[in-house]
Amino acid sequence: MRDPLIFDEVVTGFVSPGRRAGILRHHTGYLHLGKIIGGGFPLAAVTGRADIMAHFDRAKAGDEGFMPQVGTLSGNPVAAVAGLATLAI
Repeated sequence: MRDPLIFDEVVTGFVSPGRRAGILRHHTGYLHLGKIIGGGFPLAAVTGRADIMAHFDRAKAGDEGFMPQVGTLSGNPVAAVAGLATLAI
């Protein structure tokens, strides 16, 4: 397996994962989305391969491999609804 390739929305925006992989001939390991995904509200999202994302799940990663996900944009219900509406559009 290749090392993960990290994408950020500033460079890639909402290019579909299939097209992005086709263009770069590499599958994304980790994608960070902020600003754009919240439809103008403060929101961020992270996505990635299952083996990478498992580190955010204590049940899968165990105590030594667990990495908590915290941030100033976490848990805002208004931004989450705005983000879902943005994705629907």
